[in-house]
Amino acid sequence: MDYVFDLQEKGKRILYAQGGRIIGLMPQGRLIRQAAVLQEDFLADLTAALHGGRVYYAYHSLEHRVVLHTLEEDVPLPLLSDVSGSRQYGHLALGGHGGTLFFFYTSAGGEGRRTGLYVRCPYREPAAEYRCGEFQEFYGLGLRAVREGLLVHVQAEEERFFLVAAREERKGAGTGGEALHIEEVRLASRKDLGRLEMELAGTRRKLEAAVRQYGELRSQAAAIQEEGRRWREKCLRRGNPGER
Repeated sequence: MDYVFDLQEKGKRILYAQGGRIIGLMPQGRLIRQAAVLQEDFLADLTAALHGGRVYYAYHSLEHRVVLHTLEEDVPLPLLSDVSGSRQYGHLALGGHGGTLFFFYTSAGGEGRRTGLYVRCPYREPAAEYRCGEFQEFYGLGLRAVREGLLVHVQAEEERFFLVAAREERKGAGTGGEALHIEEVRLASRKDLGRLEMELAGTRRKLEAAVRQYGELRSQAAAIQEEGRRWREKCLRRGNPGER
């Protein structure tokens, strides 16, 4: 999947996977100002999210590890490891709400070979694992930040919606101690869904426009790279007296 993020005054960022690598593009107007290879060990399941003005991304590496990165000032954070193949992780998804970044994923091999959906908050302490539910057939999930929290749309044997939220709790008056609390995942009400469907429709329109612009920019980037290749080959031929 390809991702397009608008960082406002910093401009847009494009993130995508290609041929075992993760590429980052920085468009400026109708040109590509900067292109960079961010990672060269990509295996599968690239996920990315804009949270707190920063772009976060995670993926499965060739070493069968899942590591969380930031687009700028990258300090990799290991999340999962499946080197032995004892657990199979999938459907990676990042999403943010309030001051919390959420990382969702599935793990196969539960009771009756059911698929479990899990969530953790990587930058919170303790970064515990919370199970949202188990499913006989799991096809995919989508995330949408809403006023109450993070809406999780699960596509399984039956379509279900969950609302995940995080809040700070003070352990005692005047102590200043805070601890992360993940509310019990609950099914969103039908009344909420009506409002959310309207919000999602607006988001889809914005996304479609961004995807169209991304396609144009990616085509331009390919053309620029091809032109650079031709000039490089031309310069090499000129620098070799034996070639005419």
